[in-house]
Amino acid sequence: MNDFLNFAFDGAHPDSTVPCPCRRCLNVVPKTKKEVHTDLLFNGMDPTYTHWIYHGEQSDEGSMSKDSDNEDTLDDGAGVCDMLNTLIRGTNMESNADIGEGAGDIHVDASGGDERNQEPNATAKVFFELLKEAKKELYPGCKDFTKLSFIVKLY
Repeated sequence: MNDFLNFAFDGAHPDSTVPCPCRRCLNVVPKTKKEVHTDLLFNGMDPTYTHWIYHGEQSDEGSMSKDSDNEDTLDDGAGVCDMLNTLIRGTNMESNADIGEGAGDIHVDASGGDERNQEPNATAKVFFELLKEAKKELYPGCKDFTKLSFIVKLY
């Protein structure tokens, strides 16, 4: 956590803010270093946020070299997954008046236990199904496109 905070706020003014990557804020709510630290302690880091692209880390796309004339490979499913993740977060944030009601939230009951093993809500189920489809080959043996990357390419 300290590595992340140092990376995200490296050279920043003490009062500056960055998108908070906790499970509750999902990189949508800007917060100070102290607020992000507190949120990460209480809510934990969003487990889907592995490349710190909103906090200064370079995306993999810019550093990748193309080996062939075909720019689309099966690995493009990862980019589509990121796109779906961003889309579902935006939908979640717009559809819920309380920012704490996101798909990745952990609710703690009065006894102190959390509900990590509860059934995903309807939005989460749709998202997980889209992620599954994003990783499937367009047809058996196809290494160039997934079902979803092909549709995105057509669009």
